[in-house]
Amino acid sequence: EDKVSWQVLVKDVGKDQGFMLAPLFPDAELRFRIWEAEWPLIEETLAFKTHPQSQTVPPGTDVSFTCSVDSASPASYQWFHKGIKIPGQTGRSLFLPRVGSGHAGNYFVRATAGDLIANSDSATLTVQTTTPANKDSDADGLPDIHETNTSIWLSATNTGTNPYKWDTDSDGLRDGVETRTGFYLSRSNTGTNPNMPDTDGDGVNDRTEIDRGTDPNTPPAPSGMALIPAGSFSMGNAMGSGEGYSHELPVHTVYVSAFYMDKYEVTKALWDEVANWAASNGYDINAASASGKAANHPAYYVTWYECVKWCNARSQKAGLTPCYTVGGAVMKTGTSTPDCNFAASGYRLPTEAEWEKAARGGQSGKRFPWGDTISHSQANYYSSTSYSYDVSPTRGEHPTYYTGSSPYTSPVGSFAPPNGYGLYDMAGNVWEWCNDWYSSSYYSSSPSSDPTGAPSGSIRVLRGGGWYLHAYYCRVAGRSDGSPGGSYNGLGFRCVRR
Repeated sequence: EDKVSWQVLVKDVGKDQGFMLAPLFPDAELRFRIWEAEWPLIEETLAFKTHPQSQTVPPGTDVSFTCSVDSASPASYQWFHKGIKIPGQTGRSLFLPRVGSGHAGNYFVRATAGDLIANSDSATLTVQTTTPANKDSDADGLPDIHETNTSIWLSATNTGTNPYKWDTDSDGLRDGVETRTGFYLSRSNTGTNPNMPDTDGDGVNDRTEIDRGTDPNTPPAPSGMALIPAGSFSMGNAMGSGEGYSHELPVHTVYVSAFYMDKYEVTKALWDEVANWAASNGYDINAASASGKAANHPAYYVTWYECVKWCNARSQKAGLTPCYTVGGAVMKTGTSTPDCNFAASGYRLPTEAEWEKAARGGQSGKRFPWGDTISHSQANYYSSTSYSYDVSPTRGEHPTYYTGSSPYTSPVGSFAPPNGYGLYDMAGNVWEWCNDWYSSSYYSSSPSSDPTGAPSGSIRVLRGGGWYLHAYYCRVAGRSDGSPGGSYNGLGFRCVRR
């Protein structure tokens, strides 16, 4: 009689069961009973409780729109921009990263619940007038500086993109649609954009990095070093248990963060330059602490302790933060076991995982940095008929460098081409110190990301083989060890840094 409308959802109520509904009126009581006949259904409705709100923001701001609906059934959503469906935007909220003029306009969301459809109120996004730093002349959502060679954002993404022409290649797709990710990503641009490189090799394409506000261009590699990109690789002897030692197994997947590595083993000339500086700045190493057959040959007769102190001196000489400390002080003297700050900017010895990833040069499952066989045209080592994969036509020591007195090292970089990462002599010439403590069982418990070796030990890892060693020891999976206080004429090193 009062024309009060009630909508009641009753589930799993059996015949002859009653229920009570006490609505807004505490003194009112309404009773119903279930009967055999079917109740007439009350029509379900779909309505927005909250709508997206208009916003005015400066360029480069992250913007979110959100909504909520009143519905008895679960609802799905689809967002629209200027009346056009935004592919992939099917949640209650819409996130727009680093908005530009191309994002401006009206937005609304369509909710669907069963057969019911409702549109929200329209919300207007106003992007304030651009400044020279984010001016977008062609209104394609890409600031001019992201399209031209005028800023830190310079990358191959800019190639062929004109800040004054919205469709550079005249294919009907705006430059912004072809180059942006996230908001602009759709089926229409999948596979159509030829300019989606990963300039710094970090696994994130340049456009995505720009959208995130990170620099897509890692600074150029320091002189004499090569970038080893971040990524996972299979570490260990992939040739089977019949080859190699048990400590090279199991093969396991390891992720290594990006780093730089010396292209060459540290030469006697470089050792002398840094060691002379070190001797004048409180270090107990000097030029005579290492030997070398010639200035451009690898330094040898260097202990692990001397190498880490030399790394610290090289760092300080270059204005970088040293990695090795003892009791919080930079390690300059003695043979105490130092702490290593892997996040520091300075030079250090590579971890064993870093060394093997770098040595493989991007290849997987190979014996050597270049493939599965070895010869004197590729490395300085002792060739023998004992190994089927040693295919050198000359045997014994390398005939070119087996001259004068021992050691029979070769000038660094003598064997071209370098491996896939631009590194030389990752097989043969001299063993190379690694940072890690050695453990024969470490591979069974090694962390899967940036492992740094056993927590303690008495011997350190050696990698790479040497001029006097068979091909067997020059395999990229080959492991050896040495006392950190020991040295000899087949042992040198190279550095890495972040």
